[in-house]
Amino acid sequence: MKNPGRKFYHTLGGLGLLAIYHVLGPRQAFPVYLLLLAGILAFDLARLRIPEFGAWAMRHMGSLLRPEEVATISGSPAYILGVALTLYLFDLPVATAAVLFLVFGDVCASIVGEPWGKTKFRDKSLEGTAAFVAAGLAAALLYRLFGETPPFVLLACGVVTAAIVEIFTPRRLNDNLTIPLAAAAIMTILGKVAG
Repeated sequence: MKNPGRKFYHTLGGLGLLAIYHVLGPRQAFPVYLLLLAGILAFDLARLRIPEFGAWAMRHMGSLLRPEEVATISGSPAYILGVALTLYLFDLPVATAAVLFLVFGDVCASIVGEPWGKTKFRDKSLEGTAAFVAAGLAAALLYRLFGETPPFVLLACGVVTAAIVEIFTPRRLNDNLTIPLAAAAIMTILGKVAG
């Protein structure tokens, strides 16, 4: 498996962001998200603008970055923003499911797609996309043991939307932002249409 540290960071970070909201509630979580966002942006800017700090950061944390993030802002600010906006803009059951799609679907897509992805489309694989859907849906269904989730049909539509968005999001936009927002939006719209 390539970059296990990055995958662990992605999963633990997403679960941590969800936990902050569920434990502290929306009012107390908001300043925490702002502080995290400001801290990560400050870290990235220092890494990019102060050569000595950048060298230290790459030695100790370089494995957490994608090759295209080495010379630019990492995906972490988009990740924090995507999770926070989803939690604040949508009902909690829908938002939680959408974030779980990002947390587990995205990681499992790369775990399966990198070594076994043979059927390529854009820079993704059919095998990775199938893993995204299976893992995201399984995580949302498992969450039912702890909290409320949308009906299965909405979860299925949401996770398929999330997987499609992962394929088509341009790199400059960052799928950490678009995946949970798109999944939550489609589940909300379909839920209202279904009544």
